[in-house]
Amino acid sequence: MRQNSRLLTVFSWLTIAVLCATAFFGSVQPARAQSSATRADAVVLVNSASPAYSDFQTLVQPYLDQFGVPYHIIDVSTTPVPADLSTYALIIIGHGRIDTSGTLLDSAEQQSISGAVNLGTGLVNFDSVLVNGTTPYYGYVQSIFGFGYTSASSSYSVQVNSNAAVGAYILADQSTNQVYNTLEPFTPTGVTLPANASALLSVGGQPLLVARNYGQGRAIQWTSIDWIRRYVWGPLRGWDDMVWRSLVWAARKPFVLQGMPSFVTLRVDDVDGPFGWLPITTQSGFRPWLGIFMDTIVDVPTLKQVVDTGNATVSIHSRASYDWFYFDHISVSNWPDATVAKNFADGTAWHTQNQIPISKYVVPHYYEFGTNVFGGLRDWGVEFIGTPTLPGDEYGGMCLIGKPYRLTNTDCYSADNNPFYYADFLQVPGHPEFNGQFFNVLTEIRGEPAYEWAPDNDVTSTINRGVTHLSRAIQGMDLATLFTHETYIQGITTSNWDAIMSGLAAALQPYNPEFVTMDYAAQYVRAVYTSNISDSVINSSSGLLETTLTGSTDMATRFMLFSEANGQIQRSSVYVPVFSGSTVVVVDPQSPPPLPTATPTVSPTATPVSATPTPTLTPLPSFTPTPTVTGVIPSPTATNTGLPPTLTPTSATSTPLPSPTPTTSAGTPIRINLYEDNHQDPVLATTTDSGALSATDNQWTEFLYQPRGYPGIFAATSEQPPLMRFYATIPSGTYTLVANLYRHANLRYFWGYSASTPQSNSYDVTTGTGGSFTEFTLGTVTVNNNLLEIYVNRADYLPGASTYPYYGWSYIRLIPLSVPTATSTPQPPTATSIPLPTATLTPLPPTATSTPTPAPTFTPLPVATNTPLPTATNTPLPTATNTPLPTATNTPLPTATNTPLPTATNTPLPTATNTPLPTATDTPIPPTATNTPLPTSTNTPLPTATNTPLPTATNMPLPTATNTPIPPTPTNTPLPTATNKPIPPTATYTPLPTSTNTPLPTATNTPLPTATNTPIPPTATNTPLPTATNTPLPTATNTPLPTETDTPIPPTATNTPLPTATNTPLPTATNTPLPSPTPTATQSPIRFDVWADANQEPILTTTNNVADLIATDNLWTEFLYEPRGYPGVFASYNEQPPVERFYASVPDGTYTFYAGLYFHANLRYYWGFSASSPETNSFEVRKGTRGTFNEYNLGTVTVTNGVFQIYVDRGDFINGNGSYPFYGWAWIRLAPLP
Repeated sequence: MRQNSRLLTVFSWLTIAVLCATAFFGSVQPARAQSSATRADAVVLVNSASPAYSDFQTLVQPYLDQFGVPYHIIDVSTTPVPADLSTYALIIIGHGRIDTSGTLLDSAEQQSISGAVNLGTGLVNFDSVLVNGTTPYYGYVQSIFGFGYTSASSSYSVQVNSNAAVGAYILADQSTNQVYNTLEPFTPTGVTLPANASALLSVGGQPLLVARNYGQGRAIQWTSIDWIRRYVWGPLRGWDDMVWRSLVWAARKPFVLQGMPSFVTLRVDDVDGPFGWLPITTQSGFRPWLGIFMDTIVDVPTLKQVVDTGNATVSIHSRASYDWFYFDHISVSNWPDATVAKNFADGTAWHTQNQIPISKYVVPHYYEFGTNVFGGLRDWGVEFIGTPTLPGDEYGGMCLIGKPYRLTNTDCYSADNNPFYYADFLQVPGHPEFNGQFFNVLTEIRGEPAYEWAPDNDVTSTINRGVTHLSRAIQGMDLATLFTHETYIQGITTSNWDAIMSGLAAALQPYNPEFVTMDYAAQYVRAVYTSNISDSVINSSSGLLETTLTGSTDMATRFMLFSEANGQIQRSSVYVPVFSGSTVVVVDPQSPPPLPTATPTVSPTATPVSATPTPTLTPLPSFTPTPTVTGVIPSPTATNTGLPPTLTPTSATSTPLPSPTPTTSAGTPIRINLYEDNHQDPVLATTTDSGALSATDNQWTEFLYQPRGYPGIFAATSEQPPLMRFYATIPSGTYTLVANLYRHANLRYFWGYSASTPQSNSYDVTTGTGGSFTEFTLGTVTVNNNLLEIYVNRADYLPGASTYPYYGWSYIRLIPLSVPTATSTPQPPTATSIPLPTATLTPLPPTATSTPTPAPTFTPLPVATNTPLPTATNTPLPTATNTPLPTATNTPLPTATNTPLPTATNTPLPTATNTPLPTATDTPIPPTATNTPLPTSTNTPLPTATNTPLPTATNMPLPTATNTPIPPTPTNTPLPTATNKPIPPTATYTPLPTSTNTPLPTATNTPLPTATNTPIPPTATNTPLPTATNTPLPTATNTPLPTETDTPIPPTATNTPLPTATNTPLPTATNTPLPSPTPTATQSPIRFDVWADANQEPILTTTNNVADLIATDNLWTEFLYEPRGYPGVFASYNEQPPVERFYASVPDGTYTFYAGLYFHANLRYYWGFSASSPETNSFEVRKGTRGTFNEYNLGTVTVTNGVFQIYVDRGDFINGNGSYPFYGWAWIRLAPLP
């Protein structure tokens, strides 16, 4: 018998005294333990000397780790049971036969267990060996459960007892009185229950899962854990939810789990088109991963169109159905290295030529990887794979060993029809250099009823199977993936497929699904794997919950906080910033009150969105509202990161939830519904009559399009409505301001923070789902008096999309950056979430689709996915690299008026100089070439995206919008990695130094030397010829300068811009210039407009008359092309204007220096930092959207006297693209360096 300390003895006798008093005086409500370290985590008691100890390691511990339970292990064979058990939220007995010898847990220790439960600590007992004959082994089990014992029998049949009086929370995800038949029979310990205990599960009519209240605590007893064995039943068969729910139910609250969000992914293998089904799929919210047959795929333009929106990701599954890419399936061996090299070269070429990025996730045909393919995968930027088969083995062999649940592979084969889930790093036999480099993520709910989802034209049964597969994983806190092969989909009618996908999305709403790409989900799963909650303790002074996480992450994560009020268990999500080492997240565990998990409530923003105000538009797939997450409680010290961008919960019938004046505690995201009466002044009446929308009545209209489920406050760009005040009482502090804004046409929204300046800020909305609301991050706002006020009365139309006149506001969301609170306790030194020095923990974007190819002819690093390159943050339009076609002679002037030359007869010029045609009147592009952004191209910024909006970086489309649509196999567009999609909230936006996008050496698109500029026939109205491809000669040289970063056209580029190239600006680079403000000190990027009088010397007068642009008057001209919406300061390379000074007051420091420069001909821009040397620096502009301004990285600059100033007086022509004589400056952006 182990000798325990005197303190333990005293504690034991005190416990006995309390119990005796209870027995003598009747039911006594014991006082909760008074401790300075009340915990929200668990302690696990194990006995490493027990013959059943391995059951903890292989059966119980995998569940604890997968759920993310924070626990401390006490090995009773070497360590006494601690005296402070009552400070823990939960005690877990980890396996059977914990101490059948009676030599390790003495009576005092057993009484401390029962005493702790009586005081409120929970107990979950996985030890089912409770009795020796009729003699109980453990006094604490008898005290807590009061069992009687009887003989038991073996059975297959397990029933859920849905009418249980105790522990109903545990059965919340189970069907009423569900009956299961296990694979093998098993025998529980025979127990009889006291009247106040409930059997939640019974096997053969005998209690299997027992719940009972004891004092202030709760307790759970499993009478057998043999069911966890794979050959009996095992994980992922529908009982996992009862395991984690029993832990949560028993634990004293607050209690924390790392958990898994309700992510929903879709995986489709053996894909080769056609893709009529794909837009329907994404329209319902799903964002599939597609494993393609590279050599047999058709309908690539449709595939590309969906991929470009971020709603699907693609990687090569195989060359063809019977032509394997990664492994020689026929000979069951690695391909020769030469074959592997050829396959990867061909795969690279396919992705490059079709302008489809490589997903970071790969599942091979038949799940088979050779051991010699991982270098190629690494070069592609692949980080995640999916396979149940060890590399080098054939499918059907022994199962791959991997966490969380397949820790052994005895009698386990990869082709078994049993469900599985992998979330673990892969080890490659014979290649230790790749260990820890590839993370294996794979979910398959096999056996329900067969290998895969296998949809068919039976809509109802297909939906039911899909719900079964996805809900099984969601309820078990695994990554939910719906998996099938495209051949099933191709046999389904369009109407049935539409009904299936929309019905499936609707059926999932009770689970609050978050539809994400496999790339995003896999990265999140890895981040949870590489981090864990090590401690969660309530600070006795402040009452705040301090949760410590250790490890590292490369994206923001969250953990689950469980609380309880009035017997209802509630779940909240707490956000955790990116960290390395450790971080401490501090929250108030009682505020705000989250909704009960048993009755999940969906935010109105989760409604599948259709058009507004025009009710006939179909909802588009990539609507990206961030829902109001149930009970989110972020830490004041943790950056509040929004949910992934494509969360699309709720059905179209959701009624808008009210949003009372927020009383949220510091650190909590706040949402304000602007359509509610207590948040608007004047108050508007809601109407569902679209006829009430008038573009000329100079009034606001609160219009509800009913399928959307919530109203918007609408006006038209053609009218002047009265001043509208949106307001709410919120805690003082600094917040990221996120607004849900309506977009159909491209729009510039204005707002201010006082009634006298309602147009002092602006944001260009040129991305998002057309005909719907989308969230946009407008910057930061500081509230000083507990009152937020926003005043609005204007939005302007911008060209480039439709001409629909309405704009609208729906809600705003405030994400705290710093909020004062009297109760926040300073965090320990380890709670600082120290970023990695090399900023390499940049989270992958939710769409993570833009993986550059590794070939030396296209060198963007695979990890540079959707990260703005250092010298081209507003990535120029794809047309930037199109060498003008011999016949494309409409060279736009900065005014884009293409004033016809009287004698320009469109006679072919030998040097193809793009002379404007005499009738160059900007003939509209044919109906299909309107350069309109894809309706699904949402580019929605994440709620906490930290790219503070820049005032005028709007990257307006070419005034003449002459981008001719590309033929069916268009390739002349930069890889979709340059789509300027916002990086997730924790992204550092640090460009990779090696991502130089070196142009392909052979893809230069130099015009043919014999291009004759054949005149357009007499009836031609100066419309660009749709078939003109200007195919470059193989020897074309067009060698780029080293600073150019725009991705060149691949070898097969047809030099015609894609119709989806909509010149969409970076979502955050839009804060349209104020008339003349001087930037104030801030850590955010500083942008000022050089055309503003306060920022230029001498001051110029703005003109919109193109005739004022004179190439030989030796003067600067401040010229406004009105469709662009902002002026530029222009001069000609044929003249010598006076020195012009651009300046602004800025904080001292070192900045990255960006400038908005005009590009038509190739130009060299000069500038200096003193009036005496205005030409000491230069930059060549060869890439970008022609005929407009593009932003370029000009290097770094250090400000030492509070004033930034540059001097300019020169630009030089460079041969290669046109000869239009003007150059111009529009804005300057300074991004602070650390």
